[in-house]
Amino acid sequence: MNGTGQRRRQRRQWINRVLGAAVLLLASPLMAPQLLAFPYRAKVGTHLVYSEQPIAPQLRGIVERADAKLLAEPLGKARPLDQSIFLTNGSWRWRWLAISAGDALALSRPIGEPVIVNHSDPSRDTMTNGHGAVRKLSDVLAHEMTHGAIRAHFGLFRAMTFPAERVEGYCDHVAGSSTLSDAQVEALIRTGQDSPGLLYWRGRKAVERDLRANGGSVDRLFLGRAPA
Repeated sequence: MNGTGQRRRQRRQWINRVLGAAVLLLASPLMAPQLLAFPYRAKVGTHLVYSEQPIAPQLRGIVERADAKLLAEPLGKARPLDQSIFLTNGSWRWRWLAISAGDALALSRPIGEPVIVNHSDPSRDTMTNGHGAVRKLSDVLAHEMTHGAIRAHFGLFRAMTFPAERVEGYCDHVAGSSTLSDAQVEALIRTGQDSPGLLYWRGRKAVERDLRANGGSVDRLFLGRAPA
């Protein structure tokens, strides 16, 4: 290989290393959000909580209520007990971690099972997505923890095949609420409007109807049968 060819090869190798490092730098917070240097951290129950604001004393009760909602359900024992919780103010950390789900109230991911929350106010047990949707923080935490319990109980790959309306409906069932109230849904239907929250509301109503019919079996709810 002549000198020119060798220099080109070395340049390509250098560019590939730089690109690889950049991808790793950008992707690593998605797998480990704590790398984004949240300024506050505390242990709350079995959870590590990272926050952009000083952690309010009311948060302990909020997390305890969320845990209790899930522990009361059949999948409660399957949940990851040490899920980390990340409280943001809808800032650059949220936008980085949420990627295309920036309008969501919160999200969880299977890698490490973090629960990442949009605008939150633990002192009032409330949170918002910054666009008008408001829910109890304790309900949203229970919802996201339930996603982790579904993955832990059924396995990640099987859980990925479940219909979104059923999964989100069950998570809202455990939370005990949906973003939309019954009255809000009636108004939307009456005026012919649509809303992303309708999927969750309809899913919760269907899940609760099916659980009543099948004796409360979550395995039958998702698999159509009891496990072998």
